[in-house]
Amino acid sequence: MWLKTLIYHVSTRSSPNGLIQPNDQADCLSIRSEVAPEIFEGNCEGDASLLLLNDGTGNFTDATPAFIDPLECDHGIDIADLDNDGDLDIVIARREGQQNAILINDGSGNFTDETPARFPVMVDTSNEVEVGDFDGDGDIDLVFGTGDPNIGDVGANIYLENDGTGVFTDATAASGLPGTIFSTTDIESGDVDGDADLDLVIGNWGEANQLLRNTVLP
Repeated sequence: MWLKTLIYHVSTRSSPNGLIQPNDQADCLSIRSEVAPEIFEGNCEGDASLLLLNDGTGNFTDATPAFIDPLECDHGIDIADLDNDGDLDIVIARREGQQNAILINDGSGNFTDETPARFPVMVDTSNEVEVGDFDGDGDIDLVFGTGDPNIGDVGANIYLENDGTGVFTDATAASGLPGTIFSTTDIESGDVDGDADLDLVIGNWGEANQLLRNTVLP
């Protein structure tokens, strides 16, 4: 599906101790029927992720689900209607060999971890996740950016295809994502070539960045 890889820039990122540092992420979403945005903040290294509900005036209340474990390393998050029921769900990219997760919204801001029923097993070091309808079938698919050579984890990036109900299958092999091993720290999508499908810009740590052109539409 992503037929052509264009290398357009080379960048490196390091820290004082030479290790990749956690880059926790926050995202805003409207998880209830109200228009006021809420916040889900992903944390790592012993701090639990947080779900903050907005009262409509900018005052937030901690509504973090009880199942959120402070030992989980939630490094990247994104939000989308993953199960096509009209509300926004949460997808989490986790590091340190932990399973990536999907949290399903009941429409009132109550989330259930439905990972075992909806995701394949994924225990790579995942740094980032990007959502989008990458195959043009009207539902939301996922791309995970993985790898951390400092700890010996150099797994390839992962493409998950949605069956339309929020159940995801690993379709990496057929997608055309590069087989070369990278340590990907950021992924963004958009129609960069004007052909009405979503292309990928992939930011890598210590490797050449990539522009991947999507050829799902003629």
